[in-house]
Amino acid sequence: MDMSNLIRGVTERVFPEAAIVADKFHVIKYVNRVIDLCRIAVEKSVNDKFEIKRLLLMKTETFHKIKHKEKWSYKVRKFERILKEHPEVKLLWDLKNKIHGFYRCKSKRSAKKSWKAILSFLKENRKFHPEFNDLRKTLLNWEKEILNYFTCRTTNAFIEGLNNRIETLKRKKFGFRSKEKFLKALLYMLLPITDFIIDPIFTHLHR
Repeated sequence: MDMSNLIRGVTERVFPEAAIVADKFHVIKYVNRVIDLCRIAVEKSVNDKFEIKRLLLMKTETFHKIKHKEKWSYKVRKFERILKEHPEVKLLWDLKNKIHGFYRCKSKRSAKKSWKAILSFLKENRKFHPEFNDLRKTLLNWEKEILNYFTCRTTNAFIEGLNNRIETLKRKKFGFRSKEKFLKALLYMLLPITDFIIDPIFTHLHR
């Protein structure tokens, strides 16, 4: 589930024995949002626009892949220069790498060790970024659910991807006035055409 206190409360009442997992996608998304807010604050403090949002939030693996590509060479050099000149930005880069490293842990024991390091990092550097204090409180509030990922290894990435495809379809078609047309478009997008040519359940959609 995503990081919603309301949904968590309902789930705990309805399914008291269930192990709730805070979805990895939403945890990283939340941390990235805080990182971006801090980046904007640093830019305002120096009265400059770094134009590094994409690189700052990029996965470490992706960054290393594009680092030596000519297309990215100027942006990468600029980004690395900013990291050296602005320690506050380097802290954001380190936090991003720590959270991705956390999710690369192979066991719950190593994950707990990485988790403690993240919390300590936020506490030690909150004087540079006050937003780190609220982020730390939120992560502590969801500690059990976040660490449950390393027991269940489950994620709703498929559902998130499916939802993204549906939203993209709606944008491309500038919305749908008819629910029936929307359903037909979804079926054609998500299912092989042979499935609902053969299956009588969908034959009424071709009339």
